[in-house]
Amino acid sequence: MQVIIDNGIVQITLSKPEGHVIGISYNGIHNVLETKNNPENRGYWDLNSDGSGGYDRIRGTKFTVIKEDENQVELSFLRSWDPSVKGKHVPLNIDKRFVMLRGCSGFYSYGIYERLEGWPGFKLGETRIAFKLSNHK
Repeated sequence: MQVIIDNGIVQITLSKPEGHVIGISYNGIHNVLETKNNPENRGYWDLNSDGSGGYDRIRGTKFTVIKEDENQVELSFLRSWDPSVKGKHVPLNIDKRFVMLRGCSGFYSYGIYERLEGWPGFKLGETRIAFKLSNHK
């Protein structure tokens, strides 16, 4: 399943509910991401932690439209932590957000990381958003 946000300048295709960026169309280019890669390996969020979860490619489990009007669309791809996955994922609720504004030639993305009181501690070494661009000329 996919969700597409388009403002007439740029179009972003995201997997639903995971929130992986599987397509970015811009300036006449159908997809600036590497289409030879699996869709989940084109644009994604990941993190590295010490002692709890190691490397983790963040996959949302709940998709929500936060805002949708003529000027802005904001989407949420939430992964809530479950104690049954202790040691496989860091103890965080992670909400990946994507925002597109009317008239802008790009999009915004940010994350809300929430660790509730009483959850296990950990060291977050790195978190990032990665895009694998097409090498076609």
